[in-house]
Amino acid sequence: MTHQTEGPPLSTDDDGEKLKKKEFEANMEEARRAQNLPEGAVPEQRPIASQTVDDPHSELYKRLVEDGDPTAQNQEAMPKSAYDKAASAAQASKAEKESFKNVRLYPGARATINDGPRKGTSVAVNRVVSFESFEDQMKGSSGFPDQNNRAIPAEYEVTTRDGRGELLIVEANLLDVPKEQGDWGRSSIQ
Repeated sequence: MTHQTEGPPLSTDDDGEKLKKKEFEANMEEARRAQNLPEGAVPEQRPIASQTVDDPHSELYKRLVEDGDPTAQNQEAMPKSAYDKAASAAQASKAEKESFKNVRLYPGARATINDGPRKGTSVAVNRVVSFESFEDQMKGSSGFPDQNNRAIPAEYEVTTRDGRGELLIVEANLLDVPKEQGDWGRSSIQ
């Protein structure tokens, strides 16, 4: 004759031993009372964020190091000099020069025509009419954000913001984009 347990194990304690349902409920009730929670509330199980931990490394990290996993080997904190270098103005300007500039405007973007008879007219982009090349057209219609941003448009359909609402086809190189796109509709209409 085998001994049957009372219900399935619901959790394990820190030593990895299975707790039975009644023991688990008793532990939860004790934790609820210790945290001054009302009847039926679930007590907080995670450590409080303001508490300092004796060992900053998790059990997973320790196991990865023991197993010789290469992803856990180079996890040392960077020296202060690296942070100082990253925060320097020279590094910021170098990163700006090397970073990718988004050249494509999307529907709703504001711009100003910078040449021709409509110079200075504020416009809103409706859509891309044509791209510089077939490859750019494929990138622009791919659906992948990284490729969409790298597609170089040749012409845009725009709506003037001068009260007349005219639709124009404008070459992409004739549009100047304001630094801030967030104040749509709040700037003066020209």
